[in-house]
Amino acid sequence: MKKIHIASLALLTAVFGYGCLGSTGEDIIGTWKLAPVNPMANPVEMTIQNGGTVIFTDPITLMTDTGEWELSPNIENNRLTISGVDPSEFQSPWNAEWHILKINEDVLLIAAKGSEFGGVLQQDFVRQ
Repeated sequence: MKKIHIASLALLTAVFGYGCLGSTGEDIIGTWKLAPVNPMANPVEMTIQNGGTVIFTDPITLMTDTGEWELSPNIENNRLTISGVDPSEFQSPWNAEWHILKINEDVLLIAAKGSEFGGVLQQDFVRQ
């Protein structure tokens, strides 16, 4: 009986743990343009590539920086972890664990909380 419970738990973990990403892994690949709330902010572009590379580009200054990304499932929403981006290069701190609030073929909404944000920071992107 105990073996059945352990097998059931392992199956549920596999289904819900890995199945929660759904098509997000495929949907997130591409170039996203930041839709800043502040019209004076630079419209940063984020290119998410297969293989875990993310490239941030400022189309005005042509400055670029490369980091890494990883998706992880969560019961509430999927998480997009970005790391390795130089925080001095862009106006927003990108190295964080971002909650994916919404993603479809046109829109990507992410939010993170941390002391460097002064609370919760939401970033809204449109697909290029």
